[in-house]
Amino acid sequence: MTSEIRTTIEATDIKAVEMECAKCGFRTVWPLDQWDGRYAKCARCGESWPISQNAAYEAMDRAVRNMSTFAKADSAAIPFKIRFELIGQKEKQ
Repeated sequence: MTSEIRTTIEATDIKAVEMECAKCGFRTVWPLDQWDGRYAKCARCGESWPISQNAAYEAMDRAVRNMSTFAKADSAAIPFKIRFELIGQKEKQ
């Protein structure tokens, strides 16, 4: 017998975004509805985060903003459900 364990989340399951400084490990959490995308440095150590004109950051910023909009959307207006599958522990290794 084969079994499979999968973990999926819906946009409405996401309530916040966490950012962790690569230098000092300090974590900051923003609720989706408070995200403003203007974070230029770590709140603890002051490490500069070069985010202006950074394509990866801009894509992440758009994704967070879109996730917030999608989570607030009227579910009756969307004729399907979207779920995101999370990578399993075995796949991370």
